Amino acid sequence: MNQWISEELKKMDIDRLVVPYFRVSICDYSGSSMDDRCKATLTMWRPDENLYSNIKEGGRYLIHNVTTPNWQTYPLSPGTPMRLNSMGHSILWKEALLDPKKLGVSMYKPRSITSCSDLWKAQNHLEVDLVVCVLVVSEPRLCIQANGKEILAKTMLVTDNSQQLTLIECTKQSFTELIKPMCIVFFKNLRYRKCEFEFGVHFLATNPETEIKVSPREIYAQETITDLKQWVKNNKPTLDELQSTAVEICGPLLDKIYYLK
Repeated sequence: MNQWISEELKKMDIDRLVVPYFRVSICDYSGSSMDDRCKATLTMWRPDENLYSNIKEGGRYLIHNVTTPNWQTYPLSPGTPMRLNSMGHSILWKEALLDPKKLGVSMYKPRSITSCSDLWKAQNHLEVDLVVCVLVVSEPRLCIQANGKEILAKTMLVTDNSQQLTLIECTKQSFTELIKPMCIVFFKNLRYRKCEFEFGVHFLATNPETEIKVSPREIYAQETITDLKQWVKNNKPTLDELQSTAVEICGPLLDKIYYLK
């Protein structure tokens, strides 16, 4: 596939500029109150390979040479993390001492898979990780983002062994072509939108920090995928019934959501 893309780009006489980067979600380690604490997304351009390997989730670091993007406006809207940038060759990370008690009351929470049935407890803009079985994938629809930009999105109705139907809006086009009904998928950093009480369905959406994987490296996701595959294998009649319900409500549900937007 990569070779075919390269050949097509050569035919079009287009120079492809590829800049490596990775993003890290960070938060304040401590503060006098929750109001003093903040989350941010740090993008590191042209990162050093050793830096990527040495950063550990849940670690405490002193970071130097970080900037804010010119387009970022203040105050930030609710649920929107601060954006930070740095060039990999100039940023300095130094591991600092970690007090487990202070970490326990910080904004950092160890990652875990959220059951679809537990989304009733979720608040707007909360980010969650899900492992789900895809039931229905819609045709692309034109959506308007918060910044006014139009983008194509596919929506899918999914479930897990809790049998709770959940709707996910996906704007990552490179992944949507790979996701088919009955696929089991790991979604990392999905953003909760709302609950459509008329249909009893939760609505979540991808964002720039969302990762979509079918073979994740994360141990906590691997274990849940194994359990869900076994549940799917043992409960085909239940899954067929859920899929029939998903097909039936998909059209009216999407019409309501996108009309209200």
